[in-house]
Amino acid sequence: MVALNGRRFDTLKTMTQAELCECIHSSRLQQLANNAVGLAQAALDDDAAILLGKSHRDRTSGDSSADYKNVRGF
Repeated sequence: MVALNGRRFDTLKTMTQAELCECIHSSRLQQLANNAVGLAQAALDDDAAILLGKSHRDRTSGDSSADYKNVRGF
């Protein structure tokens, strides 16, 4: 089932070519929006890591103690 502008279609065969194109276009726009959000989150994570003084290697090594390297001594 596909929903488009409040209308539901049981199969793609019942859609007109214009409706199918609109559905594909909106799906691609949603994918682009999701990708943009992911890239923005990654950039924010990088900025936060820089502010906390963590290296890229520390953040990607899988070492759970890497998150606490900067607070040793407490």
